[in-house]
Amino acid sequence: MATIRRLLAVVTVCVLALFAAGCGAVSSSPEGTWTGDEGTELELTVEGLVTGTDGCNHLSGTWEQDGETVTFSGMVGTLMACMDVDVWLTGPATATIDGDTMVVFNSEGAELGELQRS
Repeated sequence: MATIRRLLAVVTVCVLALFAAGCGAVSSSPEGTWTGDEGTELELTVEGLVTGTDGCNHLSGTWEQDGETVTFSGMVGTLMACMDVDVWLTGPATATIDGDTMVVFNSEGAELGELQRS
């Protein structure tokens, strides 16, 4: 009987450890709202849609995650002229997430800037 209890305790600890490890992975999920300087913002939905603003123009498209990389596809945006606004978020192609920071890159792989989880 004591052996069964020990075995049950070990299995319980293993299951809890696996659950805790899985919960840690949620923090790297791109879903949610990400904001930056100059009014920049991206919202990534569970359905794979992305909408936002570069501080002047509205952006929309789709996203998918493969490991550490988030890839944006079909990104379109308005083309308004905005005085004194750094529209650095125009043309996002990929991003990586480290905790609550999303680093956004263009199609050539150059870093555009960072957004923070809101």
